[in-house]
Amino acid sequence: MYSELNFIWESWLKVNTNNITEAIMNDVQRKGLLEYKDLMIGCFKEYYRIIKPNRWITIEFHNSSAAVWNCIQESLTKSGFVIAQVAVLDKKHGTIQQGTFARSVKNDLVINAYKPKIDFEENFLKKAGKDLEKDFVSEHLKKLPIEPNVERTEQMLYSKMLAYYVQRGYEVRLDARRFYILLRDNFKLIDGYWFNDNQVLKYDEWKKKQGLNFIKEIKAGQTILFICDEKTALIWIYNFLESPQTYSEIFTAYSKATSNIEDEIPELKLMLESNFIFEDNKYRRPHNNKEKENVELQRESELYKAFDKILIEAKTATKKIKSIRKEAIIAGFTKAYQEKRYSDILTVAKKLDNSIIENNSDISDFVDIAKLKNEDGGLF
Repeated sequence: MYSELNFIWESWLKVNTNNITEAIMNDVQRKGLLEYKDLMIGCFKEYYRIIKPNRWITIEFHNSSAAVWNCIQESLTKSGFVIAQVAVLDKKHGTIQQGTFARSVKNDLVINAYKPKIDFEENFLKKAGKDLEKDFVSEHLKKLPIEPNVERTEQMLYSKMLAYYVQRGYEVRLDARRFYILLRDNFKLIDGYWFNDNQVLKYDEWKKKQGLNFIKEIKAGQTILFICDEKTALIWIYNFLESPQTYSEIFTAYSKATSNIEDEIPELKLMLESNFIFEDNKYRRPHNNKEKENVELQRESELYKAFDKILIEAKTATKKIKSIRKEAIIAGFTKAYQEKRYSDILTVAKKLDNSIIENNSDISDFVDIAKLKNEDGGLF
């Protein structure tokens, strides 16, 4: 590894590098993914301490392992930063391509994150996050480029808010369904992306400067380069259904967009039936609030039932659970966290394969906070 490249020179000089805090994965040094994550958290915490509030950090790195990239993102958020964008760095053309995800690891990836303002963090700490969900979304939207950005989708905004609250041990008052209602009541939805009121005109101006073909790509979901799990699949489908489409039309395009999906997700047909409206032999987006709320209620009920099955399996199974529906775990963990059923979170976590927790920060956040809050530490 890096320190070992100096081995010959150090032998001659009789000076050895202290590699205890070297942030690497190395069998000889007995540093695996967990050790690497702890070291990276330590590094980013120091960056967080030094960087002034309301300033940015950019991380550019290449690694063929999705687990390592997820680890880096998790380390950033656990050290206090809020991630605003993950993108591909095209060194050949000198450009950054937006709208990709952590499993697209063939190229160098770039993470842009920011340190929140002092008054923002102090207000959250003073109120323990109570009734500040709207403020969090508004502040986060201010930081994002006023253009199509996957971080502006409702799924990613909820995921970001959830991580911010859970990592700090704040009470989570809103489940996904109620969070989406908050978005509809306070923010503007355009082309599948959420904006503050004062960003709408700027976004319209941005669109006028782009070519017609690019706008069509946005509405067809082409800004989502890879479908890697259920959340990104639903974002892609929503964008693709800018106009009603038949199942065969959706299936053809969806099949091309899927790539190395490790998450256990429902079949395309089931996702369409559970999250969209079937009308005149075509699927479309929910149009009005009633349709949206009905879809969200149905999805919420479906995810809770799936989690209950996982919980029963965790209580009775003798072997590790190696395949799960991640969105069901997150929904179930959220409800358990709200109801202070930390033992249920730990019961499921104990039976999950270690790679599931290590590779999914949304899940590991709940496990970490449940360990702190649960009185019975004997489960682990």
